[in-house]
Amino acid sequence: MGSATTPARAATVHDAPDPGRPVIEIAAARTHYATPAGPLPVLDGVDLAVRPGEVVAVVGPSGCGKTTLLRVLQGLAPLDSGEVAVHGAAPGGAAETGYVFQQPSLFPWWNVRRNIEFGLKLRARGRRTSAAERRAQADRLLEIVGLTGFHDFRPAALSGGMQQRVNLARALAIDPAVLLLDEPFSAVDTLTRERLQRVLSRTLHALGTAAVIVTHDIREAVFLGDRVAVMSERPGRIVATFTVDHPRPRTEDFQHGEQLAAIAARVYRHLKDGDERAHAEQAAPAADAPHPEKRRAR
Repeated sequence: MGSATTPARAATVHDAPDPGRPVIEIAAARTHYATPAGPLPVLDGVDLAVRPGEVVAVVGPSGCGKTTLLRVLQGLAPLDSGEVAVHGAAPGGAAETGYVFQQPSLFPWWNVRRNIEFGLKLRARGRRTSAAERRAQADRLLEIVGLTGFHDFRPAALSGGMQQRVNLARALAIDPAVLLLDEPFSAVDTLTRERLQRVLSRTLHALGTAAVIVTHDIREAVFLGDRVAVMSERPGRIVATFTVDHPRPRTEDFQHGEQLAAIAARVYRHLKDGDERAHAEQAAPAADAPHPEKRRAR
């Protein structure tokens, strides 16, 4: 759909978002990073569409461009070619994206409610809310993420998992067109991670928010995603998609059940096969090169 000679476009222009179209559309997306050695291709023809309310988890080898893909969706990384649209508009514009980082990024001098209200002040699509409305909405989000009663706490008084729940609530406070999450639970222990996965699943289901989640954890991807998109080695492209045919919100039984394990095994095999092919291709030129001793013998 695109080529290196095709000028990149952020989005096709629309007068207003069409509720029937995907909330995210990426077509033939290519981008690179500038390095002292020259351009380093990072994404190479990525195609992805995310429907309203759908959750897509993205897995792939380290350095394949997963985080770059999220940056493209935020409007922070320009494309060399291809197209990207969020709610039918250029990313970073009127159709805002909420972002949850690997580490909590809360204001330490504000309590939990004030941190969430900050997100409400930045609310998407220009809506204005009164102080009373912001307070009520912040308390509703705290209830959804399971932190009722902690509104007056400062971040330092909360565990890492609780801080990340506040981070999630603040990202959702702007009522984003889509929520982007970059390894959001990588810094917590296993039990907390699984608990936060269930909180996130319930929250996205309750609010009907579309999401793109980047993770290295295959089981997490299957638990959270309606689909799991597998990226290739860099320069990354989506080489396979697995559908998770299980209703949301997901439960602890599904989290440790046979269905999740079976899907995760299929995703793992695909990643492993791709990794072996990539390493074989890298080793082939070295195997074809003449050995130093043989060169001297000639």
